[in-house]
Amino acid sequence: QIRSVEGTLRKCLAKVYGDVNWKDVNMCGCSRTDKGVHARSMIAAFSYQDKPLPFRGDLQKLVYVLNRMLPFDVRVENVSLLPVDGFHPTLNAVAKTYTYTFSIGVNPNPMRWRHEW
Repeated sequence: QIRSVEGTLRKCLAKVYGDVNWKDVNMCGCSRTDKGVHARSMIAAFSYQDKPLPFRGDLQKLVYVLNRMLPFDVRVENVSLLPVDGFHPTLNAVAKTYTYTFSIGVNPNPMRWRHEW
């Protein structure tokens, strides 16, 4: 089974909501990434059966707990309430920026091998 950022986040949120089935946690991201592609500032919206946010809505605690649960290569930088009803991360996105990094030297940088072609 291929691990995904969405699946990983949904499983952690399911635990935070009280060990519910992770497939019942609704999540929608602003975009998709291909295997091996890294993303920064991915916006996602999530909910669980119209239940209130865990930790009595303490967003900083939610970020802290999620980051303690997530693997080292997935991080939550911020959590906020939806700006308006009906907000959709994909449909309301204003812009996307793609950056491609290529190694054109004879000796590629060994510290960047996962991030360059």
